[in-house]
Amino acid sequence: MMTTTRMHARSNKNTNGNRSAFISPYLGLAVLILFGVILGALQSIHGNSGLHVFAQELFSKSAAARGFADLFFSSFFSTAILLCAAFICGICAVGALGIILIALFKGAGIGLAMGAIYIQYGMSGFMICALFILPWALITSFSIVIACREGFSFSIYLAKNILSSGNTHLWQTFQLYCMRFVICFGLAVLAAVVEAGTTVAFSALFLT
Repeated sequence: MMTTTRMHARSNKNTNGNRSAFISPYLGLAVLILFGVILGALQSIHGNSGLHVFAQELFSKSAAARGFADLFFSSFFSTAILLCAAFICGICAVGALGIILIALFKGAGIGLAMGAIYIQYGMSGFMICALFILPWALITSFSIVIACREGFSFSIYLAKNILSSGNTHLWQTFQLYCMRFVICFGLAVLAAVVEAGTTVAFSALFLT
């Protein structure tokens, strides 16, 4: 009886340990993005970034006049660049540092946009960010977190296997790696639809 109890205790401990090991990288990357958001917001408030003017024109008559298709491709392209960078870093044995920078850069872009909108629209900027920026930001951040986690893990995996002479299933692992990035690009498409739609909706509600 005691042996069975110990086995269950060990099983629960291993399960909790595996769950923690699975969640921790995602949580760490989410914290990096949040830190980047803070940095981007501070840069926007102090006007220390060359992207400040671009961020201020995120919701404007000229932006809305570009049309849904143009807005969609612009949004998708900005996220796709980061996903491609994460993919390339992942297939590099020393690309882990680049993954960290990608997460920070993503957060900084969100913070920059939110800070610039607050400066341009005042207190109503909070509502604008909640309704029109946050949905897109959450979806794109989720895709970047997944991509960065996969890139970081695969980069470490490559580094270990380069230093090791053991047999590996590298090709099968690489195929799985590619499939997970397909999911990330699918999320980028969804986020681009959301951003383009919210920009058009914003123009209809506030700029007419």
